[in-house]
Amino acid sequence: FPNSMAKKNKKGTRRKGSSDSDSEHDNVQPDAESSGPSLDDMDFAERREFQRKAAAEKRRTKMKCHVCGQAGHTRRECPGINDDGRGHSKFTKSNGDAGATVLKAKAAKCKDRGHKPEKNETTTQELPHGFNVSSSNGSKDDGPVEDPFSYIDACCDGNETLEYLRFGRGKNKLSKKEAISEFDITMDEVSTTSNFGSCISRFCLKKGIPWDASKAYPFALENVKFVIGLDKAFDGSEDDTDLLVEMANAHENIIGMFCNLDYSLNNKQSHESQLQLLRCTCNAASQSGCPIQIRTSPSPSAMSEGKDDYDPDEISPYSTVMIDLAKILLEVTELCPDLKIHLSCWNGKVEHMNALLLTFPENIWIGFDATVSFTKAKVVHECAFEIPLEKVLLESGKATTIHSKFTKAKGREAFCHPGLIPFIAESLAEKKSSALGITPEQLARSAAVNTVLLYNI
Repeated sequence: FPNSMAKKNKKGTRRKGSSDSDSEHDNVQPDAESSGPSLDDMDFAERREFQRKAAAEKRRTKMKCHVCGQAGHTRRECPGINDDGRGHSKFTKSNGDAGATVLKAKAAKCKDRGHKPEKNETTTQELPHGFNVSSSNGSKDDGPVEDPFSYIDACCDGNETLEYLRFGRGKNKLSKKEAISEFDITMDEVSTTSNFGSCISRFCLKKGIPWDASKAYPFALENVKFVIGLDKAFDGSEDDTDLLVEMANAHENIIGMFCNLDYSLNNKQSHESQLQLLRCTCNAASQSGCPIQIRTSPSPSAMSEGKDDYDPDEISPYSTVMIDLAKILLEVTELCPDLKIHLSCWNGKVEHMNALLLTFPENIWIGFDATVSFTKAKVVHECAFEIPLEKVLLESGKATTIHSKFTKAKGREAFCHPGLIPFIAESLAEKKSSALGITPEQLARSAAVNTVLLYNI
């Protein structure tokens, strides 16, 4: 063993990854004042450990941090830059420590890496013809212009939109104040650049919590009306019906009611309890003389088509919810023939839509949201082609349903708001223009008239 070591030292061989400095360190004698042992006093293991540390220290001095641009450390060991808390490196605000280092030019570029400049969504896309303030009021360049109109969002959800702004856009979390500010700034831009009229927002009543318009719609309350519904904690009793009627009669800004019929597999609420709440809400709407919004789920699925193991006798959740909806509508319209029904965020098949419109010609209106802009929503495209103008409504709908044009342009920065109604009208008109030549402005005018007549606003 000693002879083999002597041969290696004599040949001057070095381990893989070592440099010339490693051999130099072998001949470096420690200072006299150093308390550590000299190289001559080290055994084999200590000498190898000393060489390893010396080589590592040399490599470290040649390293360059990709965050701050300085040499001597890696990205993980970066002492800190002002990265606004995005986690690129450790950062503290204390004076005199490593977190207060002065940024270099490369660090300043890294600060904005991966972040797009904030722009208002309404300014990134040009409004369709007829929705600008000038064109709606008439201008000299436009020639003969119809009477000015204001488009209406027939269904939105303020609290759901607030939650999406705060937590639904990936890592970009916002406080409640920041989310409200972003929404209000966007709607101010919408009001000044387009002929926006008003919107109808949903609010779900909860037991023991009194009505508060500011909590029902956390944003600016100008030109906002409400439809109310019952939480899952209610059982649909006569007392619940009386509560809805009392609320509708006591507040002028409550102009309707709503109820969901969700038979999705991930919804644990029983079908019978949902049907009881629907009956209760329909009875309350008929007693108070206001319309009711009904939203069904799930949408028809084409997953079973073309499969060898497909059972034609099996009833899907979509078929079940359509059957139950028709039964309930037959019951309530027999008792109250004048009840007005708004089928919100329609995503059913065209044959079912036509059957409902034929069975209840004086009772039903169909609402379309941004789903009509999705390329793969073929079922909704067929319904958009068939829907009569006197039965169509436009709505922003669910907070997670954002127009495809804005998701492509803004990515996760996009969110749903009533200012997207002109673009929903444009997408809906594209499905009808080939046959009837309907423009987005004509479609939005018809939808606005239908909304006013339906909700008496």
